[in-house]
Amino acid sequence: MRRVAMCVVCLGAIAWWAVSPAVAQDRKAKIVNDREAFKDSDLWTYNNLDEGIAQAKKTGKPLLAVLRCIP
Repeated sequence: MRRVAMCVVCLGAIAWWAVSPAVAQDRKAKIVNDREAFKDSDLWTYNNLDEGIAQAKKTGKPLLAVLRCIP
């Protein structure tokens, strides 16, 4: 029984190792596409907290900072 469990764990680790580079590339593509979608928007300040704070002070509106994680 222990041998079967060890084989399952080893096969799972090998499968994870084989798939992980494809997942990393896919995640990078998602980040680049997300950045491109909001880069030219007048409604968003993307990846620049100082500019967002300055814009909030200038307009007198509150600042909402969104911290996102793209899996």
